[in-house]
Amino acid sequence: MMCCPQCDHQNPPGENYCTECGSALQNVAAEVDLTLLPAGTILDDAYVVETGESFDFENHYRATRVGEAHGRVLLRERPQTGAETFRALAEQTAGLSHPALILPERFFEQEGRAYLAVPDLLGIRLSARVGLTTEREALSWGIQLCQIVSALHRNGLLCIELPPDG
Repeated sequence: MMCCPQCDHQNPPGENYCTECGSALQNVAAEVDLTLLPAGTILDDAYVVETGESFDFENHYRATRVGEAHGRVLLRERPQTGAETFRALAEQTAGLSHPALILPERFFEQEGRAYLAVPDLLGIRLSARVGLTTEREALSWGIQLCQIVSALHRNGLLCIELPPDG
């Protein structure tokens, strides 16, 4: 367990932010050493890896569901020590529904690694539209973001990050 420096809340291993108050749990986060899996790797007998990208704390894979050419998913991968974070996210969002929320569809562990499968939606990232939008479009996005955050808060969940490239 990791103790929050702001509120003393005990957080599960692998958390970067306090699940109680949202404060950063560490000033400088250590990078995770996960070797990227090669294209064609099959995970949990359900997903075929197409491409992968490494980040500080986790790897992201674009994959397809086995037997579904158009069943695209994003697989987030962390070492086994980060499994509790993914498990908690999958459990806490189970049963939530909102047209603008992209929710995890599955959590699984394999060969010392933890995975969270999320539907992969094709489209233009918000970051690619910054500065190119009308005021009306930007206002619409702001309203939608507020509605999503409100839906999460009504269900007891704290939204601490809204990355435009996420």
